[in-house]
Amino acid sequence: MFTKDDSLKAVYATELDAFLEKIGCTEAFRHAQLRCRYCNDVMTEKNLYAFIPNGQTVEMCCSRSACIIALAEEASK
Repeated sequence: MFTKDDSLKAVYATELDAFLEKIGCTEAFRHAQLRCRYCNDVMTEKNLYAFIPNGQTVEMCCSRSACIIALAEEASK
């Protein structure tokens, strides 16, 4: 479904619900069941920083600075 080379650049806040629906994560997101890939914090609209394609799934990164740095380091590899 997703590869590292996919060119997803941004999901606007107004389109978040539609994107979550498209990837099958709407209910899990609404019920605080999705967690940051790096720190395991519960993902919310307020702390969502990035979506990370991972094979057939999409993981998320929160807005904590340590997590953003970890994401940037991983992306530069």
